[in-house]
Amino acid sequence: MAQAMSDAQSIEDISPDVQISWFKWEFLRRNADFQKDCASFEAQYGDWFKENGYWWSRKGPAYSPHAWFIFCSKIAPCAKDICIRWGVSDPYDPNWIFEANGIRMEAGSSVALPFFFNDAKDADIWDMRAIDPEVFPSEDDRIDAMLKDVPLKIEGSRSETGSDGRMIKVEVDITEPLHVTIAAVERRIEFARRRFEAQIGHPVDHRRKPRLRLDQYKRYLRAWDLRAKGNRTFEQIARDLFAPEMENEGPYHPAVKKARTHFRRACEFIDGGYRHIEG
Repeated sequence: MAQAMSDAQSIEDISPDVQISWFKWEFLRRNADFQKDCASFEAQYGDWFKENGYWWSRKGPAYSPHAWFIFCSKIAPCAKDICIRWGVSDPYDPNWIFEANGIRMEAGSSVALPFFFNDAKDADIWDMRAIDPEVFPSEDDRIDAMLKDVPLKIEGSRSETGSDGRMIKVEVDITEPLHVTIAAVERRIEFARRRFEAQIGHPVDHRRKPRLRLDQYKRYLRAWDLRAKGNRTFEQIARDLFAPEMENEGPYHPAVKKARTHFRRACEFIDGGYRHIEG
């Protein structure tokens, strides 16, 4: 079962994209069916990952030819099914709590928040075909295979794309529809960011960050946790969320109705509404 939400006292100071992903993950990981899917995935392949390494490890994993074959032919399709069902890039453990900056340290690896999508095509990162176990691909071959359907090509090494690895070069097929090209560029950028994080670390964004008013989401989550896991009454929840308003007040105060509404809104987001969070 999902644990309590991590301290988000500085969430407003983080970039909007990270804020949105952070809240989406907090709602999704509380979904009972998502928890069951991930538990089933772990029960089936957990021992294999413990022996060969998890895909999210920033230290590898350096799969053997046979292990890579098993990953491509059996594990990746199962992971992709979960990702498409829930619109998330990785079937992470629902118990995982990410810091407000979107990073979690797990088994010595710095793991970034998953990204979310509404189009199943964006799950192409898991679209791997079984390979001959005698033909072990290089890292570049793996990346090419994972992005084989994207009509773009990243060129050059780090020396050609910038000494710090922050820049990439792309070629665009002008015969493709514009929406296809834009979607492909976004996927390339996302993948390049993940490589950057794996090799260098989480990029620092020095741009001025607009402040979004997402405080309500924190209260929705708090209301849900108090009700679903703390077995509190809505009056008790109101006293926790709206202490100044509830001082010396009873069960018929408007804040109690507001607490009930917050819980109901949390349930809506947990049941799938998280997909539509835009700030």
